[in-house]
Amino acid sequence: MTKLLFVSFTMLIFSTAFGQFEPRLDSMPDQLNTFGVNITPAIVVFMNSYQNNPRFSAAYKRQMDVNRKFRVTLNYEIRENFEEDLHEGQVLDYSDTTITYLINFGNHTSFDARLGMEWFKPNRKVTSVYGADLMFGAQTEQDGYRIIPRYFNGELEVPSPFLAQSRYEQTITYAIVGFDIGIGQRVRFSEKTNMTIRWTPEFFYRIPIQETYSDITQRTETPDGGVEMRLRGIELYFNYHF
Repeated sequence: MTKLLFVSFTMLIFSTAFGQFEPRLDSMPDQLNTFGVNITPAIVVFMNSYQNNPRFSAAYKRQMDVNRKFRVTLNYEIRENFEEDLHEGQVLDYSDTTITYLINFGNHTSFDARLGMEWFKPNRKVTSVYGADLMFGAQTEQDGYRIIPRYFNGELEVPSPFLAQSRYEQTITYAIVGFDIGIGQRVRFSEKTNMTIRWTPEFFYRIPIQETYSDITQRTETPDGGVEMRLRGIELYFNYHF
C-alpha cells in the first residue's frame, strides 16, 4: 500500500511538471468576423501633419482556421491633388499693363477591391501578421491648366477686362490589376478589438480604358499602360471582432 501511494504521488508530480510544458491546443475564437478601418489619415490630421497619398480603407475578414483569415478590402486613394496659385504659376507673357499666367492643376485618384488571406499566431496579445491580396480597380488622372491674364490698373492686379481666361483639361482612366504583400504587427486590446500596424507594397499593371479632352487638338501623345510598383508607407488599422 505504501509503495502504491509513493508511485501514485511520484506520477502525479511528474505529470504536473510535464503538463506545464505541453503545447497549447489553439481553438477557433467565438467571434469569427472582423471589420477594420484604416485610421492613418485621421491620425495624421489629428497630429496636424501632412500625409502624401492618403488612403481610405475598409476591410471585412472571416476567420477560416486558427491562424488564417480570408479578407476583402476596399480602398480609395488620393494619389495627387494640387492647383497652383498665381505666385507658383508660370509667367507666359507680360507688358506694361498685362501679365499672363499659366496655372497647372491635377487630381489623381484610384479605387480598388482586394481579395486575399492573412496569417498570424493565434491567441497572442502581440503577433506578427503576414498577408497577400489580389487587387483590381481603376485609376483616374485629371490634369490641365488655366491661362489667366491679369491687368495692372496702377495700384494692383485685377482680372483683365480685355483678355478672357482659357482652360484646358484632360481625364484618363486606367484599369488596374495586380497584387500586394503585407507584413505587420497586431496588438490585441480586448477580445473584440485590436490594432494592426502594417506595410503593404503593391505591384500592378494598368491599361488605359477611357480618355476625355476639352480640346482634342491638344492631345499630344497616346496614354500608355505598364507595370507599376508602389512601396507606400506604414499604415495603422483598427479592427473590431463580432
